[in-house]
Amino acid sequence: MSEVVSSTTEVWPVLIPALVGGVLTLAGSVIVPAVAHYFSVKSAHQAERRRRFEEMLAAAYEHEHWLELQKLAKVFGEGTVTGPAPINKAMAIALLHFRELVGPLRALDLASTQYQAWMSEAGFRRLNLQLDKVNDGFQVAYRKWGESFSDFQDAVTKFSEDRNGKV
Repeated sequence: MSEVVSSTTEVWPVLIPALVGGVLTLAGSVIVPAVAHYFSVKSAHQAERRRRFEEMLAAAYEHEHWLELQKLAKVFGEGTVTGPAPINKAMAIALLHFRELVGPLRALDLASTQYQAWMSEAGFRRLNLQLDKVNDGFQVAYRKWGESFSDFQDAVTKFSEDRNGKV
């Protein structure tokens, strides 16, 4: 019986490292893929969010260009503008992904609407041959738009900086 006890105690020094190795291998084959998947999903989410952020900013800048084309068409009768206002796309993205920027975008949209109202009035004056009054009110309308656009840019910058660029 002492031989059995002796051989059993001699097995443990050999068996323990084998068991520990097996447990580590099993844990590694389950844990490593799970952790890798978690980080890849997180990275993909961050990349998608950044793409949406850049898309929202691009739409805001496209809106500025769109307004200039609107002004040329409405006030001076040069060309036509088709398609919806790009600010609508920016607003949709903000509503879905960046709720903190909805307020500044609404202010920008309101200033844009007021600027477009001035354009319509100026175009009406041009059509009524009141050419000396076509630019009446331009400074006020454009200044409001410019200030709102600047405020939006500041809000976007702060939003990005508060998150260390990880929007």
